[in-house]
Amino acid sequence: MGSRGGKVAIVGTVLGIAINVAAWQEPEAFKGVRWGSPPQELQRVLAFPDCKWVGKKQDDASVVYHLRWPGEDWGTCSGEGIGRIGDASIGTPSFHYYANRMGMVVFLFNDHQHAKLREAFLAGYGSPTGRRVQQHQNAFGARFDSEELEWVGKRVTIRFSQRTAGDLTKGVVVYTTPEFVRAEEAARAAKAKQKPKGL
Repeated sequence: MGSRGGKVAIVGTVLGIAINVAAWQEPEAFKGVRWGSPPQELQRVLAFPDCKWVGKKQDDASVVYHLRWPGEDWGTCSGEGIGRIGDASIGTPSFHYYANRMGMVVFLFNDHQHAKLREAFLAGYGSPTGRRVQQHQNAFGARFDSEELEWVGKRVTIRFSQRTAGDLTKGVVVYTTPEFVRAEEAARAAKAKQKPKGL
């Protein structure tokens, strides 16, 4: 069930949490594109004849790449195989770069794909290092549980959310590297210092 006006409230905190300290299978890449690699590797490894990767600058050093139809800067183009993980269908991922180094990948998935995608992640990565259940509420008062899984490693952290707060019919997966997180935090801190004080 979706939310009216796109507004959804988080009405609960953590209902349960489990931590697993056992080693998990930490990936060195996402769909063959290595963490920390330049945009040229994305263009080479995930090249599709009917699509192109278009970079959108976020600030001086941050660029997000989306897969688009040739000649278009909008409208997602889905290259063969990029919209699947295991037996699950996913939205076309966006690749985030800081200082020309790939450090974050984000994709959405529809709620009916959750079980298949969860199974693929557990099979591919092993047991998560953390798990919690969060409650969301839509504009009509209906409440929904959202399972949040997390795999934390030295190279990458993966956060798998069954639902997003903005749209209860969709989940989101976010991969981030520690270097990307530190670079983004440093950039935000530097920007905050540059803001004029007073009026």
